[in-house]
Amino acid sequence: MKDKLPILFKRKNSIQVDMIWTFVISMFIALIIIAIMANLFNRYSGYRYIVYLPYFNVAAYILAFIVSFFILTRRVVTYLRTLEEGLSIIAEGNLSCRVPILRKDEIGRVASSINLMTEKLEKQIQKERDIEKSKLDLITGVSHDLRTPLTSIIGYLDLLRTGSYQNKDEYDRFVKNTYSKAIHFKKIIR
Repeated sequence: MKDKLPILFKRKNSIQVDMIWTFVISMFIALIIIAIMANLFNRYSGYRYIVYLPYFNVAAYILAFIVSFFILTRRVVTYLRTLEEGLSIIAEGNLSCRVPILRKDEIGRVASSINLMTEKLEKQIQKERDIEKSKLDLITGVSHDLRTPLTSIIGYLDLLRTGSYQNKDEYDRFVKNTYSKAIHFKKIIR
């Protein structure tokens, strides 16, 4: 613990140091307010209520500390709420949203990491969409390549089935074309 304390105070841009200083300043403000209030209490109430002074001092100190601490930490809390709102927008699917980086401490690094994560997610989703489009284009191309010889084969077989040929030479040509289209179709499938 002894080794960590000097390191803690040497670190710049640390939320821990900010909170410790906020705590110390709040205590100092509370002590000043108590001193002023006790002075006013003694001056205007006389000494007849001196018995209640310790209770009054404790209550005033606690109240002054809480109020000053809330005032001094308001910016940090507001920034945390801004980060939370940004994360909610990102969680709803708006990956173009970026959270502001207003601090250089741990909270600022969290904001930076959120933006980096969102950027990587956005790129990954775009990459997946591109792959999906590429698959659809491939399926469309293969489907067309398969349909063309198949349509030819069906056409020639229909001509042969219905006897729509003039002579034996035309019949042989239809059979030969049908066979070559079937072989071509077999090569496409491989």
